[in-house]
Amino acid sequence: MSKFHTTNPITVNQLRAEIKTLPKFPYQVAFINLDSEKDPSAILNKDRNFLTIISDRHSYCGKDRIFPINQDENTVFAQYVYKDSKKYKYGKVLDLATGSGVIAMATAKAGTKKVIATDINNRVDGFINKNNLLNDAKVEFIKSDLFKNIRETFDKVTINPPFMPAPKNTFPLHAQGGIFGTENVIEPFFRDVWKHVNKNGCIQGIFHSFANEKYDTVLDLLSKNIPSGWSYEIKHVFPIKNVPIELYSTAFITQKGYSAWQKTLKDKKFKYMRFFMLTIRNDGGNGCKKEELSKSRIYNLIYPPTTLNFLAKKLKTKMLNVPVSENDFPTIGHFIRLSRYNYFVYLTLCNLF
Repeated sequence: MSKFHTTNPITVNQLRAEIKTLPKFPYQVAFINLDSEKDPSAILNKDRNFLTIISDRHSYCGKDRIFPINQDENTVFAQYVYKDSKKYKYGKVLDLATGSGVIAMATAKAGTKKVIATDINNRVDGFINKNNLLNDAKVEFIKSDLFKNIRETFDKVTINPPFMPAPKNTFPLHAQGGIFGTENVIEPFFRDVWKHVNKNGCIQGIFHSFANEKYDTVLDLLSKNIPSGWSYEIKHVFPIKNVPIELYSTAFITQKGYSAWQKTLKDKKFKYMRFFMLTIRNDGGNGCKKEELSKSRIYNLIYPPTTLNFLAKKLKTKMLNVPVSENDFPTIGHFIRLSRYNYFVYLTLCNLF
C-alpha cells in the first residue's frame, strides 16, 4: 500500500520519489506552466515557474472525487489567477470549492501571504497537505459549504465551482452545477460573496454558461447581484465566444433524464455554450469594462472519459505525435473536455488525431 494511505509524515523528497514511479503512483499528476499560455499543461516544456499538482486518477469515479487536472480549465484559470495575484499583491485570499487546491497553490506561488482554501469534500484536506509539500506552499484548509464556516473578509475571493449543466446526478460532487449549471453553487455564491470581500477587493471565477443573443445564465445572474461600484472583465477560455449548444448537450445523450433536460434547454431557447473567466473589482465602476478571447493554445494529449470505471479500464490516454492547435481547431479544447464524459467523443477525437 502506498505511503499516501498512512498517517506517517511525508517528506517532499518521498513525495517526489513516488511521483517518479508512475504508473504505480496512486494519483493523477499534473504540471502547470504558470507563465506559458501556449502550453499551460507543461507536457512539452516545463518552465522554471510551474506547479506540481496531484489529484485523483481519471479512473476514480466516486462522488467525492478530486478533479483530475489535465489540460482543462484549471490549468488556464491557475495562470489567470497567478498573474493577477502577482500584479496586485493581495494580502489575504480565499479560494472556494478548492478541490486539489490548484488555484490556492497558484495564489500562494504568486506571493500571497495568507491563502485559505475551502471545500465540502472530506477528502480535500489530505490533497491540500500533499500539494502544499510539493509546491512549498502554506495554504490553510477549512471545511466549509461556500461561506458557511468563514468569518473573515478577504482582499480577493476565487472560485472554480461545480458548474457543469447536465441531467440530474450525471456528475461527481466537483462538477454537477444543476440543470442550467448555476443552481447548486453559482447562485448562492453571487448572492453572498460581496460581504466577504474587503473594500477595493477582487473576485475571480471561471464559469460555464448557456446563452442566446439576449440572455446569458451566468452574466444575467451576476448583473442581478453585483453592487454599485463594482465592474467586471470577461475572458473566454476558448478562442471563440459562442460554441453551438448541440456540441455540448449531445455529449450526455446516454444519460438518464437526457430527453427532459434537452426539452428544458429548448424551452429556454438557449443557442450557445460559453466558457469564461471573470475578474470583478470594487473599483468604483459599473458593468462590463472589457471582454476578450483567449489566445490559441496547443493540446498534447487526449485523455479518456473519466466518469465510468469500465471506460478507464478499456481506454488509455493517447499522447499526440503532433500537438493540436486551437488555431486549426478552435473547439478542440471543448471536445477534449467532453471526451471525459462521452465514449464516442473520445473515439472520434482519437480517429481524427
